[in-house]
Amino acid sequence: MRYTYDLNANGCLILYADNSDRQEMCANAQLISAAPDLLEAARQAVELVRTARRYFPKSIRDSDAFTLENTNAAISKAIAKAEGR
Repeated sequence: MRYTYDLNANGCLILYADNSDRQEMCANAQLISAAPDLLEAARQAVELVRTARRYFPKSIRDSDAFTLENTNAAISKAIAKAEGR
């Protein structure tokens, strides 16, 4: 199998097998490089939801509270997956 390489926009070296999809591999590399920042943003979002629950419980309509809780559950699930739990 032959391999080729390329540099992405961030200057990272990406190695390709000849039969690989370069566009998909570049997208995966960009996602991997953004993962630490995405994880930290998710953790901050969970804290924001906790703050909203504490300070605005009566001002949030039922449907908004339901959406907020579902969003918080989805973010928490993604964080657990990223942390290998």
